[in-house]
Amino acid sequence: MDSDLKEYNNAPKEVRAILDSFDFNADSYKECDRLVKELEPHNYTIEYGLDGEPYDLTKTKLTKTK
Repeated sequence: MDSDLKEYNNAPKEVRAILDSFDFNADSYKECDRLVKELEPHNYTIEYGLDGEPYDLTKTKLTKTK
C-alpha cells in the first residue's frame, strides 16, 4: 500500500486527476476499466481485483513500432 501511495504522489498531476475521478458510487469494474483506458495515453496503468478496487499504479514502458 505504501508503494501505491508513493507512486501516486510521484505521478504527474494529470494521472492523479484521473485516479481521483474514480466514482465509488458507480459500477466499480466499469470505473476501473475507464481508469485503465484514460491512463494509457499517459503511459500508466493500474490493476484491479475481484473487489473492483484499483491498486498497483505503474508506469508502462514505451515500445517502438517499426
